[in-house]
Amino acid sequence: MEHTITVLKVNNLNLLHNRMRSGMVNIRVDTKVGSCSESPEEYGIAHFLEHIMFKGTMKRAAKDIKKDAARIGGKLNAWTSFDQTVYHITALKEEFERAFELLSDLFLNPIFPEKEIEKERVVVLDEIRRSEDRPASLLHHKMSGRCWSHNIDHRILGLKENIERITRDEIISWRNRYYSGENIQIAVAGDISDQKVADAVNRYFFSSHETEEVVYPDVTFMGGEDNFYKSGITATYFFMGYPALPREHKDHIKQKVMAYVLGGHSSSLLFERIREEMGLVYGIGATVLNVEAFNTLAMGTSSKPDDIGVIERTIKEIIKKLCSSKISEDRLTMAKASMLSSIRMLAESPVGMNQIVASGYLKEESENMYNRFNREIPKVTRDDVLSIAQETFKATSYIGRLWPE
Repeated sequence: MEHTITVLKVNNLNLLHNRMRSGMVNIRVDTKVGSCSESPEEYGIAHFLEHIMFKGTMKRAAKDIKKDAARIGGKLNAWTSFDQTVYHITALKEEFERAFELLSDLFLNPIFPEKEIEKERVVVLDEIRRSEDRPASLLHHKMSGRCWSHNIDHRILGLKENIERITRDEIISWRNRYYSGENIQIAVAGDISDQKVADAVNRYFFSSHETEEVVYPDVTFMGGEDNFYKSGITATYFFMGYPALPREHKDHIKQKVMAYVLGGHSSSLLFERIREEMGLVYGIGATVLNVEAFNTLAMGTSSKPDDIGVIERTIKEIIKKLCSSKISEDRLTMAKASMLSSIRMLAESPVGMNQIVASGYLKEESENMYNRFNREIPKVTRDDVLSIAQETFKATSYIGRLWPE
């Protein structure tokens, strides 16, 4: 199940090429900067910049960017996370060069028209309002700075007051600080030759070495618990988190498997007990969130307020048992098979394969993450799950609850 990736240096750029059979091609420009690099006065600027990058280049108006993408069957988009911002296009394989040129133009040559910035400011403010109407999103926003120190996990969308006042010059300055040199990577997945990919980079993309290194403060997991309130809701939303291992840790995959056993699929411990047997929730899960600045094992659900107490006690009982006795071989088999099938199904498409492997190379990890998953997941044992559960859950948890007001 080994998957070979070509890693090249072209035009002072790190280039990742996933050669795979498909009628589509996915091209990404990854930048290793996101909301974790923002100061309090900048909260929201990384995401705001992502929006403004689509508002015109020196050769294309904003509407022409969309039309040129449509002409090649292209799905052009971007996203911002805590530690990266990614611009990407998926297009017909035969239109690879036009797709590469379009994405390169968008990334390299934005002109940031004042009129478009003001229009997009309204859009982003509306996005913030809509997120505050979603209780789960509001809970995570209210937990910012309560779970991890330095407010490192603050809302990616930012603060309303910042978005209202951030200027064009500040947006351009942020881009110039981070969008170059070792902070960026190009990733291509599809049935395209190495030479054709390298030629496209040489023809359309360039980068200088002048860039600001992305650094993060040393953060501490805070622990504790908070209760928040919102009017107009009828359910209570619940979050429980623990500090997790970073991706480069030797036991990272073991912890991912343990979290999957706990709440990663429909036969997991949490789902089976609290949803299927007790009938208290529609959905409940556990996952490991890994970013450069912090790592969290997170569990979440929602239910009617009267049931939150018993749900919380049941979660703690399940964790206690997971730390005190080995799970059955059959339960481990189900979890590992479910994990591998999800990973391999995702990897069937160029978009999915880039999603699995690109971030690791951007963060200078030494191994193809797809190969690591396929090699290490089958080796995880019941003893591994027990020991990593004991290690993980010896920390003090953080619990956040959002109640109807």
